[in-house]
Amino acid sequence: MLTDADYRVILAAVSKGISVTIRVSIISYAIALVLGLIIGLGRVSSHRVINEVATFMSRSSAVCRCWCCCTTSCSPARPG
Repeated sequence: MLTDADYRVILAAVSKGISVTIRVSIISYAIALVLGLIIGLGRVSSHRVINEVATFMSRSSAVCRCWCCCTTSCSPARPG
């Protein structure tokens, strides 16, 4: 199978795509981990402004996920 030139071209393209996908996934996970840690620490902060901003960020992302899922099982109500 790997002796045919067409299959080698396809295999090279697929392996390049897999490496890009893995790299993007690892970077995205690291960014989400850092943002989640910052927001989580902000939620337990005694500084009121930091606490309010972190609370807003965590709650607004939960509502956004709910609006996008298009089901009626979400607890936050849709506006309007």
